[in-house]
Amino acid sequence: MPTFSDRLIKIEPDEQGHHLSKLYELTEDSRSVAADQVTHRAVFAYLERHHDADLGTPGSLVHFLESAYPSYTDELLASLARRPTELTLWMANRILNGKPTLALRADLTRALREAGVRCDVSEAVRKSAIHFLSLH
Repeated sequence: MPTFSDRLIKIEPDEQGHHLSKLYELTEDSRSVAADQVTHRAVFAYLERHHDADLGTPGSLVHFLESAYPSYTDELLASLARRPTELTLWMANRILNGKPTLALRADLTRALREAGVRCDVSEAVRKSAIHFLSLH
């Protein structure tokens, strides 16, 4: 049987949005691996690779990861350092809206601050990072 990662990598975003139902189906079928670090890495790699695609608002992948909070936060921070995206910034903001530990709050606000000045991401990503940072 293919792993979560094997199945995810085969889902290519398209302009018609067919991938959204496939992502939903995958995440619904895979709840048992939501807290698995290998799964987290696969999801964040997918979000980074398809940073310009419509993956939902926030979408099934984000909801899938959030169901396993806080187990994915290290991978979220690593993803934000590699390539912040609209969705990973949104995830950081959603955590900050809650009651994260002081250490996690500091790490996430630092990641937002750094994303807001990066020259290797889109202006939209920089603006989102600055906006989310202003809320905290």
